[in-house]
Amino acid sequence: MKKALYPRPKEYTSYDGILKLPENPVVLFHKDEEGKLFKIISALKTELNARAGIDCYPVPDYAGKLTVSVEFLYDESLEGECYEIEITEEKITLSYGTPVAAFRGKETLIQLFEVYGLDQPTGKYLDWPDLRRRGFMLDISRAKVPTLEKLYRLVDVMASLKMNELQLYLETYVYEYQEYPQHAHIAEGLTPFEILQLTDYAKERYVDLVPNQNSFGHLKNWLALDEFKELRLSDSDNCASINPLDPRSLDFVEGLYASLLPAFDSEYLNIGCDEVWGLDGGKVKEKAAEVGELGVYLDFLELICKKAEAHGKRPQFWGDILLNETDDPRVIERVSKNMIPLVWNYNGKDDAFDRHGKVMSTLGYDFYICPGTSSWIAMFPDLANSCLNVLNGAEAAVEYGAMGMLMTEWGDFGHIQCDFAMELGLIYSGALSWSLEGCRDFSLACDYADDFVYRCTKGSVSELIRIGGYLYDENYFWMYDTAFTDNHAQKKSGHFNREHYLKIKQGMNDIVEKAKVLEMTAPDSELLRAELIASAQLYDVMTDYMLFRLEYEENGAIENFDLRLASFLAYYASVKSEIKRCWNARNKEYDNECMFRQIQNGIDNMIETVKGTKEEK
Repeated sequence: MKKALYPRPKEYTSYDGILKLPENPVVLFHKDEEGKLFKIISALKTELNARAGIDCYPVPDYAGKLTVSVEFLYDESLEGECYEIEITEEKITLSYGTPVAAFRGKETLIQLFEVYGLDQPTGKYLDWPDLRRRGFMLDISRAKVPTLEKLYRLVDVMASLKMNELQLYLETYVYEYQEYPQHAHIAEGLTPFEILQLTDYAKERYVDLVPNQNSFGHLKNWLALDEFKELRLSDSDNCASINPLDPRSLDFVEGLYASLLPAFDSEYLNIGCDEVWGLDGGKVKEKAAEVGELGVYLDFLELICKKAEAHGKRPQFWGDILLNETDDPRVIERVSKNMIPLVWNYNGKDDAFDRHGKVMSTLGYDFYICPGTSSWIAMFPDLANSCLNVLNGAEAAVEYGAMGMLMTEWGDFGHIQCDFAMELGLIYSGALSWSLEGCRDFSLACDYADDFVYRCTKGSVSELIRIGGYLYDENYFWMYDTAFTDNHAQKKSGHFNREHYLKIKQGMNDIVEKAKVLEMTAPDSELLRAELIASAQLYDVMTDYMLFRLEYEENGAIENFDLRLASFLAYYASVKSEIKRCWNARNKEYDNECMFRQIQNGIDNMIETVKGTKEEK
């Protein structure tokens, strides 16, 4: 491994000397009226011992005859999150102007001890963030509801990367809404008390837990309930948008807010409002003919915004409909400047961040840039796309003065991917949003993950994620949702051939074998090993399925199908069991069968197709 500070501090001046510290360094700090520094120093003591094996000795205000090794020193000239660490041959001085800056400096200080131990190279670090808000959004609505322990770990990783915003995406009833208690039994949702606990835990680490509640589209699960069917925009069972012309729709949204918001103390609320389909027809057809589809959207967006503001929240909203429908500033400016557009795009080769960031900046909005981990509908992330997507996003955010960057992790079709699939993207995004120029090299994120998150002592977890990530096939999970004989998507991508599938099988076998001999000291290392192995094995199962499809297309039959099918199903059952065991270790058990139902549909379709052919013959 190559242990190094990450994110890279903005400025460093070497003094060309060494400070040799005692085994139990004395840490001098000066108490503030609110007691915030005491909490930071307490965290320093605990984390320094856990992460670097060093037991420091904190003393408040006056050290007496003790020799001070580290001093936290208030400096009113340092603003915001800016901090300075100076290491001389006598001691380390961490200067700060605000408690949050002291906390950010504390994280760098711990890393310095992790990297150099008790022999610290002398020099001066001056550091501050590129972006005010540096966030991560986790989808908890597509079957996978995280445990509180998992969310605590996520906050810890974010804090170590100097990130300061976490959102949990809600579009279903995976939260116990007090206004709708009759639906709490449907899912094993997070409770208001759990959110309060998480809010408090995150606040201690200077991470703002921002409520995220979709309020217009993406409400299919709610609208499938008998109680709310009349609120559908159209009469289709697949309708996911509420009717903006029905006053009861706004009452429903208010019920969601009244239930959710008391558990949060953030000044912000993400009201969602992306991908609202069908605004040119259904129950709003006449209104759309009068004011246009975008007019219908903006009218209801304004009403939702007022609801959020009535709860004392400044609304964020996904900006896709606004930006994709028009670049006419007169239309866009209908949206209040109090609202914060979230500019999202997940295509690494697209220039949308640059185009839309420029529009938002020119019009004077506070806005976010929102890339993605590209890990959804897959077991390993599409790293080739994600890295470019995140880097493009960070460049646009810095160039056009975005308020922040929000990295997104979605869980489409059951959120089957394990946590490691999102973590390299999370780490890279967090670092870039703090220090773009110092953290462009993605390999630095991989080194950080191995050294400080997975704590590898032999082998590399990031290497295994990259092997899987660069063998990513976007069609694997989709193929279970198409007829067994429909291979158009694979042919179009050029992947429908034996060479491609055998390459994937070899790559997954490499992951399994290398994962078995990994040596790590992270508390969850054995679970992580199991997740890597099970994820690679599921890809192996899916590759066998694709080879069945290929053979059937080439020959109109599959040789020794019954025998091979039995072996395939036994292997799949074993892998499925292990994936679910890993799921249950980090998440609530609710609906851990979700993605597997889709996979089973594909398998059933294969059996029906192949055996039907045999019977015809």
